[in-house]
Amino acid sequence: MTTRRMIRKLDRLMGCTLIMIAVLLSGCQSAKQIRTEQLSNQIDPLIGQAGREEVARLFGVPDNKITVGESEFWEYKMRYGKRGHQTFDTYNTPLGKRDFYGYSYTDEREVFDEISFEFDGQGILRSWRCDVQR
Repeated sequence: MTTRRMIRKLDRLMGCTLIMIAVLLSGCQSAKQIRTEQLSNQIDPLIGQAGREEVARLFGVPDNKITVGESEFWEYKMRYGKRGHQTFDTYNTPLGKRDFYGYSYTDEREVFDEISFEFDGQGILRSWRCDVQR
């Protein structure tokens, strides 16, 4: 096999690989996006329709209530534990010596949903927002 033919085959293989990676990545959603969509699908239909009782039935007793003028704000923070990962990397010393060196680190963060609801003076849900961490 000539060098030119081998380069063409490698070029095609590389192109196919890049296309496969692009297709796979375009269909991926993060856990944060998925959870935000779930909350949106659950809460959006309630805006302008539901009262405090319905929100309390779905989410329970709020962690915090704040009244500003005629508006009332309910805050929820739902914790789901911690998530983390550990990485260990190795590398060779220069000049091809057989000694291996490495380092490792650990990363940990809390997994939670923070949701705030705003009710008007009549107790009807007017808006909501969330902060989701995965």
